[in-house]
Amino acid sequence: MESTQRPQSFSNHLIAVALPVLFLLISMPGARGQTAAAPTARAAAPTAGVPSSGAAQQHEGGAVPNDASHQGIRMHGHWVIDIKNPDGTLAHHHEFENSLTDGGYLIALMAGYAVPSDYAILVNAPYGGTAPCTLSGNGGCAIVRSTTTAPGGRMCVVLYCVTGLTYTYNFGTNGGGPYSMVLAGSVTATQAGSIGYVNTYHGGCPGNTDTATALTTVSPATCATTANASDFLGLSSATPNTISVASGQIIQVTVTISFS
Repeated sequence: MESTQRPQSFSNHLIAVALPVLFLLISMPGARGQTAAAPTARAAAPTAGVPSSGAAQQHEGGAVPNDASHQGIRMHGHWVIDIKNPDGTLAHHHEFENSLTDGGYLIALMAGYAVPSDYAILVNAPYGGTAPCTLSGNGGCAIVRSTTTAPGGRMCVVLYCVTGLTYTYNFGTNGGGPYSMVLAGSVTATQAGSIGYVNTYHGGCPGNTDTATALTTVSPATCATTANASDFLGLSSATPNTISVASGQIIQVTVTISFS
């Protein structure tokens, strides 16, 4: 009899413990199909701000909503660098993405605190390396539209510069997108070196757009012809795998900046 009563007592004990736990689980939110709805509600609020790369944003719970409208605003900077021999033949081809460097400038433009001047592309050596161009001991090859407008007005005093930078603005069919700005130009290496760090720079009016506090009264047309509109401020940057360049080779660069 003793062996028969022990299992019965043990079963009664399990029932006594399990019933309150089961009742608690049933009464919890999500126990009746609400669990899936909660993460969806949290994911509906996109991460604020402008991401510095095209990587997908992670929301609470690690989920990334399928709806593109919940993924925030992304800035894309697609770089293409072709290294060509002096006879124009292609030595090697490289493509990579950049990250946003100066989000303050974009906010200043939207606020009316600044208007843009010119732009520039800089290709430089990785840290500790030798750049394909140098001026007075300063490494780096800069491509500008003009040496008399910002940022070229100041940049070309301290860095090796060439002119010929071109801009192409794309607004899509009837202004409906997709939208992009393409910067392109080329520079011939003055010495053997390597590329491991690249930037796009911009000039703007007034000077320091990150700390501007009032609406600018300068028109874009005036700013574009002002030599010292601002110091040269970084807009985007990237650290690609090291690209070797021989003296006399042509560095051809195209940067496509877009948003989505």
